Amino acid sequence: SRIFTGVQFLNFGFTRMRYNLKFMDTIHPDIGIVNDLSQTGSNDVAYVYRYQYLAFPFMFASKLKVKKLKSSTLHFMTGGSLCVLLNHDIKTKLIGFSAKGEKQFKLKDKENEAGLFNANIQFGLRLENPIINKNTFIFVQPELYLPILKANYSDEKAQLYHFGLQIGMMYLLEKDKA
Repeated sequence: SRIFTGVQFLNFGFTRMRYNLKFMDTIHPDIGIVNDLSQTGSNDVAYVYRYQYLAFPFMFASKLKVKKLKSSTLHFMTGGSLCVLLNHDIKTKLIGFSAKGEKQFKLKDKENEAGLFNANIQFGLRLENPIINKNTFIFVQPELYLPILKANYSDEKAQLYHFGLQIGMMYLLEKDKA
């Protein structure tokens, strides 16, 4: 069994689409209205909501006994993380038209009332394989993040469930070597 802690950068988000906007429809209050009278196709907008956090995870790992793995080891990971919001914005992509001569806008999302803190429960597996010698490992670690708190406090709340994948290398320090 092991205990892991550290620092993570988490970049979460989701996309909302609006299809077939018409002349004089509001794109976003910070962008304005559709001033395009052309009928060349559908005027769509993709709103990409982005939440970027600095997270402090605390994970417990337990080694699983898998006979088919010769030199590799498999661990079950469980724990959580506390997160601090670094940035929140909306990246807006206009599809089929432009506004103010632009097709993309990066907007501050003041109306969404993003929470400054969040917390996650995390589950996952960690597959370690030795390379070079028995003290240097590469690992692959898929994880599922389950948020405890909502990402925002507006009328339309966002719960940012997500799947992550960590890939890396680990070296055992002198006192930990077998």
